[in-house]
Amino acid sequence: MVKISVINNSGKTMTAVYMSPPDNDTWGKNELDAPIGDREKADFEWNQADYGGSEAGCVFDVRAEYVDGRSTDLEAVDLCKETALNFN
Repeated sequence: MVKISVINNSGKTMTAVYMSPPDNDTWGKNELDAPIGDREKADFEWNQADYGGSEAGCVFDVRAEYVDGRSTDLEAVDLCKETALNFN
């Protein structure tokens, strides 16, 4: 299990966070239980096995989506080393 904090510094409400292995063309499920307001954060646990079995790697692309329909992508993030993802 990996614990991740998602920090929203975008100026708008974040409605979804998706993760995907870099070589995958589709995003996983929405990791947020509820929207995150501006300047707020959400903590969640992430199970690598959900994204490729027990031998899954740590490097993932991460997408945040906002209430206005826009999104921000972070590419090739090592989620085993990072404890927080800051979206501006």
